[in-house]
Amino acid sequence: MGNYIIWGICIGILYVVFKKIKTSRENKQKGIIARIDELVIVQGVPGAVEGQPAFLRLYDDTVTVNDQQTIPLARIKEAVSFSQKDIEGKNKSVVGRGIIGAALLGPLGAVVGGMSGVGQKNTDKTVGFIAIHYTDKDGIAETAILKTTGPGPLLLIKFTKALNEKLGIVPGTHKQAYEI
Repeated sequence: MGNYIIWGICIGILYVVFKKIKTSRENKQKGIIARIDELVIVQGVPGAVEGQPAFLRLYDDTVTVNDQQTIPLARIKEAVSFSQKDIEGKNKSVVGRGIIGAALLGPLGAVVGGMSGVGQKNTDKTVGFIAIHYTDKDGIAETAILKTTGPGPLLLIKFTKALNEKLGIVPGTHKQAYEI
């Protein structure tokens, strides 16, 4: 039984690796240098509304948002990625803790376990953002801000680095949101 689990894990890893290789080849064929999916528009994308799902693609001479809005690299000043920790309050489960307490310590455990479930539990969730500072087609300075809804800020940092390298500048990465 243990050997089947190990083989299953190995096959799963190989599947993921080959899928990444295939995606990378497809991106190169399409001319995509870097990409990031699972974003939401915060502000600064003409024709889009706040909260709209989005994805970014970096090509040799442009950045596209949802393959609809295009920003030529010549008009982009820099890209900045940063993260902000959100505190999410989650209600503790009184019933669930009571059942676990009863299973471990009987009726007294049910009361103590249920009482430990009163209140809120705070968990940290890191949300990544990318800000692209650019000049629009009318010469007005703009900033497009998008936030990640998926795997986290590491992909944003990778995209930002690729874009800034293409622009010939050092990427700006910040730990916390900053005021502009």
